[in-house]
Amino acid sequence: MDQEPIFLSLEHVEAIHIRSLVEHGGAEGIRNAGGLEAAVV
Repeated sequence: MDQEPIFLSLEHVEAIHIRSLVEHGGAEGIRNAGGLEAAVV
């Protein structure tokens, strides 16, 4: 099983976040957009 890792784009992570908020509730928005971008990119 020598599969390469799959990396998510910032847009995908944001979409997953929005879907999670819709399904489970929580505060809207991203607290630290720069931190998220640094972690994803």
